[in-house]
Amino acid sequence: MIALGVASIAFLGCTSITTSKPELVRSASVGGDNPFGGAPAVDVPSDARAMSAFLRAEVAMNDGDREVALTNYAEAVQYDPTNAALKVRLATLYVRDGRLKEALEQVNQALALNPDSADARLLGAGISSALGDDNTTIPPDTQGTVGPKHLMTTLNSQVRIQNKDGTVVSTLSMNVFWSSMGVVPNSVGTRDGDLTPGC
Repeated sequence: MIALGVASIAFLGCTSITTSKPELVRSASVGGDNPFGGAPAVDVPSDARAMSAFLRAEVAMNDGDREVALTNYAEAVQYDPTNAALKVRLATLYVRDGRLKEALEQVNQALALNPDSADARLLGAGISSALGDDNTTIPPDTQGTVGPKHLMTTLNSQVRIQNKDGTVVSTLSMNVFWSSMGVVPNSVGTRDGDLTPGC
């Protein structure tokens, strides 16, 4: 045993301990060298880019940042132009932004892709109704609601009720609409917060 220990010490004395530097592993990437190694870069499919833009838009909407959401929905539609649901989402934000003609264009494209889309049909009916605005109040502040058989669209200047197929049932000025409910507009005009209860 002592002989083995002496032989080990003699052997270690004859060798030198060296450390080698690791070589950089390089892999090809789209933008040039990849000094950190790993898998080479790949092209991301357009449906993945569309999903990424859609998710960024959803986060922006949840954060209340409509401008960023609008940009990201438009990007999602650009990457996935055959997705009717994305076009309806983009159209909805265009409506909220007062860009009704652009919204109607997106709805029409969505209906060309999916003629059975109830969301696209209802939104399109509401936009068509709003585009019938009498242009007396800017911005029109488009709002709407859907019932079992009808769609009601309100602007700052008028109220329109139509069937779900888009046929106009009635269009009333805001003054007539509120008067029928016992509310009288004040002398400033009919705008948000300008209504006073009737006697």
